[in-house]
Amino acid sequence: EMKKYLFLILAEVIIIRLTISCGNDNESPEISGSLVNSSQCKTNKSASPAGLASDTQSCVEYSYNRSAQKLSLKHINTAFNCCPGKLSCTITVKGDTLVIAESAKEALCDCMCLYDLEIEVKNLASGKYEIKFAGPYRGAEPHIQFEVDLASHPEGNYCVNRSGY
Repeated sequence: EMKKYLFLILAEVIIIRLTISCGNDNESPEISGSLVNSSQCKTNKSASPAGLASDTQSCVEYSYNRSAQKLSLKHINTAFNCCPGKLSCTITVKGDTLVIAESAKEALCDCMCLYDLEIEVKNLASGKYEIKFAGPYRGAEPHIQFEVDLASHPEGNYCVNRSGY
């Protein structure tokens, strides 16, 4: 009687495992991403017109780990309010385009700061992609938008000149 009971339990476990593994074969993991780290305010500019001038560049350094299917991005000199509350980002995939929308929970102070944000994109297959960054204080400055071929160039960077923030 006990052998029969153990056999039935073992059979159920095998059936459940086969069902789970078969169910996952046709599903590819969903591309996801998040902000994993952010710097403190690097510069503090008054919100007065005289304080808005800046010669800095805004750059993105990227590195791709093929075996982990993880793209690491570091957005250098992105602008936010000096009192941003929690910084975050949302990653949207549209075909072969990754849109990274950076945002701050609050804007409580009358000044601006530059920050470095570290972002990870997971479950991203090796290939060619267009990467676009969207932030709240870009104004008329150029978009950070560039193409990458992660298969042939797993590391690189892209910069745009910023005349103000």
